[in-house]
Amino acid sequence: MTLTISHTAADGTLIDGTSRGDGSGDVLAAHGWRWFRSIGFWGIRSSRDRAPKVRLIEMTAEALRASGFDVEIDIDSTARPTAEVEADRIDRQAARVEALELKAGRRSEQAESAWEAEQRADHRELDGHERTLFVVRGVKQIEKFPPDEGTYRQSLITRIAERAEQITYWEEIRAQQIASGQANNFGPDTIAKGDLVRCSGVWYPVVRVNKKSVTVPARIGGDWTDTIPYHKLAGHRQAKEAETASASSSSIKEVRS
Repeated sequence: MTLTISHTAADGTLIDGTSRGDGSGDVLAAHGWRWFRSIGFWGIRSSRDRAPKVRLIEMTAEALRASGFDVEIDIDSTARPTAEVEADRIDRQAARVEALELKAGRRSEQAESAWEAEQRADHRELDGHERTLFVVRGVKQIEKFPPDEGTYRQSLITRIAERAEQITYWEEIRAQQIASGQANNFGPDTIAKGDLVRCSGVWYPVVRVNKKSVTVPARIGGDWTDTIPYHKLAGHRQAKEAETASASSSSIKEVRS
């Protein structure tokens, strides 16, 4: 029985030729593959429009061959332009504008955290790195990892370049939405402790300013605090502005009374 492991940017990494009960599922599951019920194939999760995980593909193929399967590998590592990738995703959503707004907020968070963390991890593998295992009497015990070489090194370079393009794309989308007023530009540089922020129609005093969120008193009452990501804020008043508004409101109440 011949199985074919294939990879394209549009479809991701899939395997064709498996059958229920043939034993391939146990091997695939053990190597982190997932059964996609909607399309009826085993595949590698989140592999669409990503560089192929060559090392995992080869390890899976070797394990399947050891179990008696004939395995062919067909990899097309050509990446699609980010605009084309996102256009395909947006086409599957009913409200294009709303999807872009929500997605831009999430993607900007990812660009600052998950994507940058992935970039740092890939660069460490690419350039080589070391880590401290433990310290004995002031002497560090170091484990050194040399730079990756060969096919895997090239896949790292490709993955880093693709992710950099994704980050640039979403930074541009975010900038466009901020300029048009579709998204806010709130952050630790614009909000300070004591300011007021609005979320879901309610104003909250800022207890603490964080890198990616603000801390406010419990939103449903209580003696704890909650955090609100910057991209979910719908309004902001500086402390002085809030005090002025409060004083004006009090004056109006006194006149009416």
